[in-house]
Amino acid sequence: MNWLLPIGFVLFCAWRTADERLVTAFLVVLGSPLLVPAAALLSSIPRFTLRRSGVTATPSLGAGLLMIQWWSWVGIALAMPDEQFDSSTRAGFPSLLQLAIGDSMGGVFAAWVLIASTVVGIASWIGLMMVATGPLRSVRTRAVDRMGALSIVAVPAVLVLLGLLGVGASGLRIDAAGEAANKVSSRSADEQIALAQTRYEALQRAVSALRAELATERWSADEVRVEALDERGPGYPSYRFRVGFSHVAAGDLRVDPKGIAEVLDATGWEIGTVTDAPLRIEARRADGTALRLVTDGDMPLRIDVLSATWWQSGDAPVTTELAGLAGSTGNGYSARRWPDLE
Repeated sequence: MNWLLPIGFVLFCAWRTADERLVTAFLVVLGSPLLVPAAALLSSIPRFTLRRSGVTATPSLGAGLLMIQWWSWVGIALAMPDEQFDSSTRAGFPSLLQLAIGDSMGGVFAAWVLIASTVVGIASWIGLMMVATGPLRSVRTRAVDRMGALSIVAVPAVLVLLGLLGVGASGLRIDAAGEAANKVSSRSADEQIALAQTRYEALQRAVSALRAELATERWSADEVRVEALDERGPGYPSYRFRVGFSHVAAGDLRVDPKGIAEVLDATGWEIGTVTDAPLRIEARRADGTALRLVTDGDMPLRIDVLSATWWQSGDAPVTTELAGLAGSTGNGYSARRWPDLE
């Protein structure tokens, strides 16, 4: 089993690579000449230790720990997400467990099963080492068979339970609007997209007030993006905005730290860091939105904003429909204008 399980894991990844062209699975196959011997030899250390002590039968506790270790390989294989890769694009690809369950719950459940499988797999190996080096009974009893049989059924049940507990815990987490993921998922895709547009406009209005204090015209929109988060992590999918503007150091640019501070305070920002020569101001809002303003002589003045995060449903309508800019960025924006999202 020490050899068959890592070999089986590599063959599983090879099947995923051939069928779906997945990146992580390919890396596992590529590294298999090192992965398989390393995993097998590490798993064999407790056995070598027991044999050197003269033990010829698996201790009762060791039988259960072995089952946990073996099931952890299965859990990792079924719950491991990946990325689909070709020459032009790279996109997330769900695990088999997520595909079987579907929707956002499937992603959260699979993520927690993956975490639980990894943790219990490592813990079981540590436990086996403790059993192998501790006081031992070398006589096989029927308790060994009972422990092994119980573990065969109990371990997957525990992994499923931990996955469900993770789903419940993730559902209780709130986003920047103070909403739980379950409430957000109950909205239709159109409602989620409309709400995201409203949040984007509110963010841009706050940045616009700051830009108006600095210059009324000749702003360049360097970056406007909607980023997807928690796509493969132990949480529901969420999103945030990245916004960036710059301005050349022209005659109409007014860099007044006191005036900037007043505008930031009036629009709900709390200033954290202020440095001179070059001027650098960092500020945050109560919801976690972060702003940075930097200027350096003849270099353009830059304003970069990373918004707070909000939940979206499992089909990720916001980041699917609002990928970025409608049109190109560039010069020509006044302080009261900004790019529209697609």
